[in-house]
Parts: sequence; C-alpha cells; structure tokens
Amino acid sequence: EAEAEAEAEAEADAEAKESAEDSVRALLAEEEVDVDAVAALVATLDADATAAQAAAESAAADLGATKDQYLRLQADFENFRRRTAREGTAAATKAKGDVLEGLLPTLDTFEQAKGMVKTDSEEAQKVADSYQGVYKGLLQALSGFGLKPVQTEGVQFDPETMEAIMRQPNEEMEDGAVVQEFRMGFTLNETLLRPAMVAVCVNESAEGTAEDSGDSASQEKEG
Repeated sequence: EAEAEAEAEAEADAEAKESAEDSVRALLAEEEVDVDAVAALVATLDADATAAQAAAESAAADLGATKDQYLRLQADFENFRRRTAREGTAAATKAKGDVLEGLLPTLDTFEQAKGMVKTDSEEAQKVADSYQGVYKGLLQALSGFGLKPVQTEGVQFDPETMEAIMRQPNEEMEDGAVVQEFRMGFTLNETLLRPAMVAVCVNESAEGTAEDSGDSASQEKEG
C-alpha cells in the first residue's frame, strides 16, 4: 500500500513539473516578462518541491514501519511454532512414559518369576525357556519405544540412576560396587523413569587401605 502511494505521488510530481515547465515557456514567450509572475512561479515550484520531498519521506517512513511490523510478526510466528513443537514433544513423551510406567509391574513379575522357576526336568526347562523367550521379546519390543534397563551388573553405585536399600560387606569387591539388584530400573529416552534398587558393597579393607595411604601421604608431606 505504501509503495502504491509513493508511485501515485511520483506521478503527481511529474505532472506538476510538466505544468510548471509549460508556465515558464508561456512567460518567456511573452514580449515583456512579468518579474512578479516569474517570482510567484518560482515560489510555487519551491513549495511544490518541498511538499513532494515531505511526501517522499513520509512514504519511506511508512514503508519502513510496515517492514518492521512484518518482521516482528514473522519472528512471533516462528517463536510460536517452536514453542508448540516443544510442547507437543513433551506431551507425547509424558504420555508414552505414563503408559510404559504402568507396564513396569508386569516386568517385575516376569523378573521375579525367573528366579522361582525350577528346571529340574526337561519339561520344566522347556517351560522356562519359553517363558524367558516371551520376557525377552517384551523387553525388546519396549526398547523400540526408548525403554532401557539401568545397567547395574559390574558397575559402581550411581545415585542418579540407583537407590541403595542396603550395604553388604564384601572384601572381594571394590568398595561402592553394586552387589545385587533387587528391582530393575529403567530409563526412557535417556531420562530416568524408575531407579534400580540395589545392594552396595562395603569393603572395609579397601577403606582402611585408602585411609592408610592418605595418612602416609600426609606424614611424608609433613616430613
């Protein structure tokens, strides 16, 4: 709209200039030049030029304001689009987490039953193998949704993903190592869904060795 107004004003300026040129030619064509008339014409042309300049500046200002408004609207829309995408992803993740969290008791039942199945006969072994096949298939299917067990075997206790419910003395393991898992923990897309319940090793001999090393180092430093 501002560009259209600017074009219309430019056409009007051109017509005014042409009219002024005709007036000058008419004055010069007369045998006696009217000085007052020429002065009046010059004043009129000067006023028209000033008005045209003001109109051009106003049109430029309007165009700049329209452009700024367009850029602001574009930025607002982009922010809205990103915020909506984030909220949609968060809602979908929460919904998926709620569903998977509801399945965790079923996984616990499978895990508990695994240690209770007796395989003292060939028939019982077949049942156990079939049972384990179903359990592994279920875990594999759930992993496709981003569900993963918390690793506890052969690792140090991690308070970010584990919950220690007891401490067990064990001189054959490193102090702070996970001794036993009582309940599996799970993460969903790298976010903790449920911590693993574990027993943590307490190696008093390792602690004493560490303290002795620290004392020796302190004595050497003092010496």
